Amino acid sequence: MKIKLGENVKIDVWALLLIIAVVFLLIYFRFFNTAPDSGPSRETVKCIASKSTIYISTGCHACAAQEKLFGKNFMFLNIVDCLIEGQKCSQQNVTSVPTWFINGERHIGVQEIDVLLSLTGCS
Repeated sequence: MKIKLGENVKIDVWALLLIIAVVFLLIYFRFFNTAPDSGPSRETVKCIASKSTIYISTGCHACAAQEKLFGKNFMFLNIVDCLIEGQKCSQQNVTSVPTWFINGERHIGVQEIDVLLSLTGCS
């Protein structure tokens, strides 16, 4: 069965239903997917944050990988974005990101959660 939308436009009903179904699935998976977050707990992240600062840069792939390790709790870290706060990064002589400062020591690159737990004493 075809639906006539205009003089030269005809849409098959099945094609229209398929398009509607795909749109609903996209909306569902974007907004209602409740898959558990695999990152560390909020309390763990807050403990790490209390003893560290991470320097990142918007658009940095390694920084995105670091963020992914923390999941939704990444926002609880002490974050300095060098793209926005370049002066702070210059003052700390940050030349590559991500860079962590933990207990006065510099750690360059993506750090695994267990390493950060050990370095901060939050384990």
